[in-house]
Formats: sequence, C-alpha cells, structure tokens
Amino acid sequence: NRLLDPLSIYEILTYTSEQVSSDFILHPDKIPFFECSSEYFLYFRMDDVIKEKQAIYWYFNDEKVAESIEDFFEKIFNNPNFLYK
Repeated sequence: NRLLDPLSIYEILTYTSEQVSSDFILHPDKIPFFECSSEYFLYFRMDDVIKEKQAIYWYFNDEKVAESIEDFFEKIFNNPNFLYK
C-alpha cells in the first residue's frame, strides 16, 4: 500500500509505468492516487477534482470507499485493514 508520487501517476496515465501490465485499461476520468497492489488502485473522479471534497473509489469495481481524502486517512488510521474487509 502506498500513496502514488506524481511521477508514478504520470506514468500510469501515459501507459509508461512498469507497475502495470500492457493490457491494463485506463479510464480517462479516473485519477489513481493510492496503490493497494499491482493494478489495484484507489482513485478520484476527474469531475470531482474541482469540488471541495473528492470521494475515493476502487479502480476495479468503482465502489466508493471514502467520502473524502480526509475520511480515507481517518479510516486507514482507525483500521489499517479496512480496504480488505
């Protein structure tokens, strides 16, 4: 588990990352920011970036995991395994 650094995000968005396979399908409206494991990311929706709070979603099934980045970190702090329920 790790927060993605700006270079990693750029590489994922431009398909130049060694962290994802060549058949990984990237959706242009999703911005990955947290890697749970290879090709399992949490993301913000591009449309939400201008909002005061951006919900956090699983990349592979679009399930909302947190209402905001603050909520996400609070959940991680309170239960480091909450993503793997």
